[in-house]
Amino acid sequence: MDNLIDIVKEISMERVMSKEPYPVFKVTFRNNEEALYEGKYYVDKIGVFAGIIEDMDFKKLACLMEKLQFRNLREKYLIDGHDQPNVLTTVVYEDGVKTVSNYGESGPVEIWAIEKVIDGLVEDIYWEKKE
Repeated sequence: MDNLIDIVKEISMERVMSKEPYPVFKVTFRNNEEALYEGKYYVDKIGVFAGIIEDMDFKKLACLMEKLQFRNLREKYLIDGHDQPNVLTTVVYEDGVKTVSNYGESGPVEIWAIEKVIDGLVEDIYWEKKE
């Protein structure tokens, strides 16, 4: 698990805007324990916040993403229709970047699990508003 910390530099998830009132925010976790959160709409925290992601939590998230073969997931999962929530999950590796777009929760269980774990980590972190 320790070698993943060298390979995975950053993990982010962004819930993007739609016409329906879904939460809109972006969270970024870095392998140096830095956590950033930007809340935009339909969330409790509006604005930019900073926090700390525990080293072991980052490692476990990176390990989970490796076990669920995040790199092998398609770049886009789509369903017919409009105004569905869209989630962009991105990993910055030492050798490149991988983003998965999960529109309308149409992706496989692997991306669902990753999103839920990231949502849980967001709730676990103590966030301080940045001026």
